[in-house]
Amino acid sequence: MNVSMWLVVILQASKENVLSQIINGKTQLKYSGGNAFALIIDGKSLAYALDDDIKHIFLELAVSCASVICCRSSPKQKALVSFKLILES
Repeated sequence: MNVSMWLVVILQASKENVLSQIINGKTQLKYSGGNAFALIIDGKSLAYALDDDIKHIFLELAVSCASVICCRSSPKQKALVSFKLILES
């Protein structure tokens, strides 16, 4: 992660809040003027973000970021994100 990166942090335990933060993150990216972003998401939020009805928009955000950090998540969750990001890119 670069010191000049902007952060998108998703740390909420409800599905609605996670979706809202993902949408806000995509909006920030859209109007950032080409600045690099790092996405930080915790395990509970990641579980919601990987639900079938949200995962596409989450993966769009993740692929657009220079770095994705999954904290407090299981190795299985991290592997799933990595695998899906590779398929999307």
